[in-house]
Amino acid sequence: MSNYMVRTVLPYLTQELGGSELWVARVLYLSFVVLALLSPFMGWLCDRYGLRRVLVTTALFLSLTTTLYLAVSSLTALVVVRVLHAVATELLIASSLALASHVTSHYGLGIGVLRAAQGLGIGLGPLLAGALSVVLGLDPVLLVAAVLALAPLTCLTLSPEVVQVRRAHLFTKALRTVLRYFSPTWLTPVLTTAVAQAVSFTILTTYYTAYLTVELGLSPWEYGLFLVAECLGFSLGSLVSEYLYEKYRYSTLTVSTILLGVLYYLLSQVTAVLSIIVLVTPLGFLSALIFNPLYVECARRLPEEVRGTGVNLVDTIVNLSCGSVALLEPLMQVLTYRYSVLVPVAVLLTAALTSATYVVRVGVHREA
Repeated sequence: MSNYMVRTVLPYLTQELGGSELWVARVLYLSFVVLALLSPFMGWLCDRYGLRRVLVTTALFLSLTTTLYLAVSSLTALVVVRVLHAVATELLIASSLALASHVTSHYGLGIGVLRAAQGLGIGLGPLLAGALSVVLGLDPVLLVAAVLALAPLTCLTLSPEVVQVRRAHLFTKALRTVLRYFSPTWLTPVLTTAVAQAVSFTILTTYYTAYLTVELGLSPWEYGLFLVAECLGFSLGSLVSEYLYEKYRYSTLTVSTILLGVLYYLLSQVTAVLSIIVLVTPLGFLSALIFNPLYVECARRLPEEVRGTGVNLVDTIVNLSCGSVALLEPLMQVLTYRYSVLVPVAVLLTAALTSATYVVRVGVHREA
């Protein structure tokens, strides 16, 4: 919630500092590059030193870096603070994934509930940020976000079984252990579609966001509603994603990916704010059905001592794909930011075809 309160005001803070549409997109996608570089190492920290230590450190660091936004006075300073904030955010993501993976491997629904909770926070954060910014301005939004960033301190109430220090392998050995469990047979379909969804979502929240906030002129309140609608759909989809995946397996991925591509195409054809908000709710729902199975598979297949490392290693691959949208800047100058969502159409349909072909050829559907 705290992170997306910050994310909601970033486009407007960037514009106040003299940033163009391109700078708005850069500031937003910069965090994905940082996440990609740090994910496996942060996951290993959770395995090595225990969730309680990592979560307490995360809360303090995240609150501090959120407060630093109040001191920025140039685009350069904003980029530096954004990098530090992204490091703190990655600590939170890594520890959350490690915790949810433990729950999924032992009891089920851990990944689904985590994603639903994230979706709720991602939705409520922009809504609260938009309302506060209209009444009080941007600075109070950042102060409230800094206070909410202390929420991981609730880890002090977790049971010792979950947060115990496991003294996992050294980092390189942990990585080698994880890679032995990765098989193209089960990894290819879930990873291909998850990466396509992640790239599509990154374009939605960077280049297309630049179109919404600069060209269409959405206020922080309206942009907050846009994010709330997407995240509400993502939360609902996350709650049923594990059930649907267990029942229908890879058919869920293929059908959902095709339908998501259709929704992105429709998004490129409308300009009315209400129509855009209506479309992003089912878009969020389908995104959850495509994204979560990757983490469910990893949580159930990896041993306890390297689960945090492994889950965050696949998260690295996902985040690298998100960071790759930076390479699309020349293309966006041709397409324009409004039609940036046509790129997800091509990416998603290609992923659906690749995944379906692989499943048919290799017979993944027969694997338990």
